[in-house]
Amino acid sequence: MGALKFFGFYVNDPLHRFVSLIAGVAGFPALAISMLMAERRAAFQWGSSFFVVAVCAVVGILVFMATGSRAYLNAASVLSTLCVIVACWRQRYQLGVVSAAIMLVGLILFATKQPAGFTAVQPADLLHLALAAGWLGLSGFWKSHADQ
Repeated sequence: MGALKFFGFYVNDPLHRFVSLIAGVAGFPALAISMLMAERRAAFQWGSSFFVVAVCAVVGILVFMATGSRAYLNAASVLSTLCVIVACWRQRYQLGVVSAAIMLVGLILFATKQPAGFTAVQPADLLHLALAAGWLGLSGFWKSHADQ
């Protein structure tokens, strides 16, 4: 949705915020868990994965509703991305380390609302570009595990 918004296809803003909330509090933690536990078969089973995402989403929504703050969303995203970097480092997946680091920079700039000094790109646009680049680089992680 963020990529669509970036390219000028404006989506419903409340829907975009909700999807962003779920991605931050459930998607990123699920990504980190699956990469840290890549050698475990349960990490790739649909039922186990759905359970992890559902629990993380419910907890994240409840925390957001109780506090009204995006702090938990930002913390979950940033800490999960740090875990992805650790998982890639352990498995010697250098492209994954670089890709996750790019995602981390985008997340931190967005969370702190810091514009990148070298460009006129807004923090939200930079976040979406960093996430797209990061996902592209991380996609090889699962391909390499599927081949094993």
